[in-house]
Amino acid sequence: MGIGLATALAFGRRGAACTLTYKWGSADEDEVRRQFADAGAPAPVLIQADAARAEDAGLVLEQMRARHAHVEAFISNVSQAVLVGSLDDYSPRALFQTLQASAWPLVDYTFRIREVFGRYPRYAVGISSTGVDQFSWGYDLMAASKAVMETLCRYLNYRLFDEDVRINVIRTRACAPSRSARHSGATSRGSPGASRETRTSSRPGRSPTPRSPCAAVSWTA
Repeated sequence: MGIGLATALAFGRRGAACTLTYKWGSADEDEVRRQFADAGAPAPVLIQADAARAEDAGLVLEQMRARHAHVEAFISNVSQAVLVGSLDDYSPRALFQTLQASAWPLVDYTFRIREVFGRYPRYAVGISSTGVDQFSWGYDLMAASKAVMETLCRYLNYRLFDEDVRINVIRTRACAPSRSARHSGATSRGSPGASRETRTSSRPGRSPTPRSPCAAVSWTA
């Protein structure tokens, strides 16, 4: 669960009641609960759901509504894309699937939360990467999707200016754990912050060498 789990643990350590979603087979529930217990955090609620499916989004929020009066913070960390090996992988369908899975959930869940709870989340945060303005092999469609999400973030803040909601997008990169403390910083006022570093390949045709993904996330009440 990577960055999503690390983010939830950061909230949990501050006493937040966390609900995490995951796709089938992508998480070990016992291990996730153990990490929360080790962190002294309240036990999380884990729901198997696909963030890109409207039906799943509705079910997740209805389950949350049964336990909570409102959503304080919504973190959209979902990322699914078609890896591009050549121009043969370019297609409208592949682009749409990537947008639907990696950009639209930030918008969709934010709106749905208002429908279900009667108010927007106080904070809505999307996770992006520096693939938007730096080259990463095979990242063509994902980078386009993240660029769309960052653009919509700016326009949503304009459209919802009079609402009690703060929408931000933060960028993360893969970096050595020992460097994470030196490469962290906040984004906008009142929002979580994250490292803006990213490791990408400098040569086309070669996959980036991933290291431990890190994001220094803080919470401002």
